[in-house]
Amino acid sequence: MSFLTRLAMLGEFLHKHEIDIIFLQVVTEPMLHTLRGYAAHTNVGTNGRGTAIVAREHYTPNNIVRLPSGRGITADFQGLWPVNVYAPSGAERKPDREVFFNIDLPQLLLETPSMMLIGGDFNCVLVKTDCTGNFNYSRALHALIRCLDLIDMWETAPERRILTHYTRQGATCHDRIYATSNLRGKKCGIVTVLATFTDHLAVFLRITLGANTIRRGTGYWKMNIALSHNMSLQEKLRQQWIRWKQHCKYFPNIVMWWERVVKKQIRLLFIREGTEARRDAREMENLNHACFYDLLQMPEREKQTAKINHMKAKLVNLFNTTRARGMIEVPSPDLYQDEQMSLFHLIKISDGSNGR
Repeated sequence: MSFLTRLAMLGEFLHKHEIDIIFLQVVTEPMLHTLRGYAAHTNVGTNGRGTAIVAREHYTPNNIVRLPSGRGITADFQGLWPVNVYAPSGAERKPDREVFFNIDLPQLLLETPSMMLIGGDFNCVLVKTDCTGNFNYSRALHALIRCLDLIDMWETAPERRILTHYTRQGATCHDRIYATSNLRGKKCGIVTVLATFTDHLAVFLRITLGANTIRRGTGYWKMNIALSHNMSLQEKLRQQWIRWKQHCKYFPNIVMWWERVVKKQIRLLFIREGTEARRDAREMENLNHACFYDLLQMPEREKQTAKINHMKAKLVNLFNTTRARGMIEVPSPDLYQDEQMSLFHLIKISDGSNGR
């Protein structure tokens, strides 16, 4: 799947779910700024596979902090600090992961904000029910969560854990969101959502902060030229054209006839055709999504990887078909100090100690 296809899918995902802020990991391209209505704050970093926080363009952040490696980024969004994390992956990189949670991640937490969300791909788990394969536990992350007194926003019973990544070796819940306890009462809900631009399920958290949300209108109507290639629409145009020409005699000149009859009728015809095409695509997409979630509910889900990937491929093909009809916009390919804080210091601060 090309990067431009992924980017178009991301844009469609943001608008469909009315997302205010999204965390992205494994960011390799600088073109996220082309997302309509959103501003991207990226941190590709030294390893070329970084992180990004994408927010609605009217949410202006202050004091953006980035890790040089690209594995973390945070910013102050009017008192709310979202922290995006992408930890080293794989059992063989466990020492690097422990260093990340012990030394690197605390660099993003120097402000110790009162309202904070830490989310992303942790590439490890803290409880055995968060995986069906190897128990990839992190002692450093456990200590960090306990030190900051964070809560897991899932808050589900151990026997009802949600898994977000499926492979032939097993399934895991590497994608989680932790928050300061004062945000618990502001949570409206949390679910997993299929996102076809990634091989993980997206973790979807709704919270209310009482902030006013700006909603813009739909703007001017723009004819979808791609619909004109539809043979059915071409036949409708031929039939309607014969009828429209019969009204020409009722107008003093051809310009007035064109403005008052033909232009309006062409617009209505294209709007109806586009609405029907979008409705059909949406119904097919909803059906495929339902099938996908049914697969996740089946027993021994780790053995369903091939079926899950097949279903995601069908959704990608459906997206490409919809895009070919001109119903989805695709960006142009031409757009283009002192001692480090560590987990030890955070623990000392939380204990009220001066390091003695």
